[in-house]
Amino acid sequence: MTNLWLNPADVPSFPTDWRVMPTEEASIQLPVGLRYDARTVSPVGAIPVVDQSQGGFLGFHNDPPGVVVTQDHPVVTFANHTCALRLFREPFSCIQNVFPKIGRDGICDTTFFYYASQGRVTLTDYKGHHPLFRRALIPIPPLSIQRRIAAILSAYDDLIDNHRRRIRLLEEMARRLYREWFVHFRYPGHESVPLVCGEQGESPNGWQWQSLDDLAQVNANQLSERGLPPNIYYIDIASVSPGQIDTISEIPANDAPGRARRVVADGDILWSCVRPNRRSYAVVLQPDKHTIASTGFAVLSAKTVPWTYLYASVTTEAFVGYLSGRAQGAAYPAVKAADFQNATILHPDDAVLSRFHEETEPLHRLAENIRRQITNLRRTRDLLLPRLMSGRLSVAAAEAAVP
Repeated sequence: MTNLWLNPADVPSFPTDWRVMPTEEASIQLPVGLRYDARTVSPVGAIPVVDQSQGGFLGFHNDPPGVVVTQDHPVVTFANHTCALRLFREPFSCIQNVFPKIGRDGICDTTFFYYASQGRVTLTDYKGHHPLFRRALIPIPPLSIQRRIAAILSAYDDLIDNHRRRIRLLEEMARRLYREWFVHFRYPGHESVPLVCGEQGESPNGWQWQSLDDLAQVNANQLSERGLPPNIYYIDIASVSPGQIDTISEIPANDAPGRARRVVADGDILWSCVRPNRRSYAVVLQPDKHTIASTGFAVLSAKTVPWTYLYASVTTEAFVGYLSGRAQGAAYPAVKAADFQNATILHPDDAVLSRFHEETEPLHRLAENIRRQITNLRRTRDLLLPRLMSGRLSVAAAEAAVP
């Protein structure tokens, strides 16, 4: 929903018992306590620090939370520069320019406020949008209707959250198997294979440390502007978050950005070259024909090892640290294709690699199928949201269709 209403004349007709009011009158802004920044957070901790992204955190800490939240008393946050709206049911802290809000008692349910405010102010450029958001008008039906609408939309988001948890479990299973077999060397048959010392430390006899260039191709397939098909499925750097591709945009080749050049295939791995410490990487599975990635990615295509092993190897903390140490540039620290090619990766026995692929590929494929289910749930929710918020769809009809 992208309607910005600032004046009563902007507002369409609603059911007679509905009102409209500015978000600042429908909500209360909460105090945030101590605000955190990159110097005061840790990679792990009990309390997340909310940043201005749509779903990430700046880091964590173990001090008392800046905002106290419970399952029954959620809190909405609005990001000043990115317009990201998020709903929280667990305690958190904030960075600068993240504003926590709750619905005003007796006027607006907090969860309804979250959905009603979606898209009222959208990102045009990187500037402060909070003053405009506070003025934006939102529909205010009777509280009983608000809660029913919130319950309908929450049902879809709860399913999405459950699916995300399933994905995390599947990914953790694959990571644990990688650590067990290729870090601790407790793979099937390890008892009969001695460990030998080398420049990289101990490893099983017969396994070799090689450059990534020996195991995979980097940016193997690239098209010129004239080589693009009439329509492409484009993956931009901003579309990838740690471990997943969030969005793929279908666009005509004539409208494609100049960076839309890298051809990707099933099993290819995308790694953002800019700010590698942000861990913007993902594996491409079952892509549509003519899927093209930005040249801001390094595209890794497995050559002598399975893609499952390559993906596990280039997403470890050690590999992230290696790339972060190689990044150059103060404003936009970035790595080059050669940094990937020169990375040192352990090449295990082929039989062990084959067994690892047999064990982990189904986990990745299932996770990808669940991600596609999430996409469908999101699409349905986003179709329902404006119709419910306008009163054009009856609440009872929407309740009957909830999965």
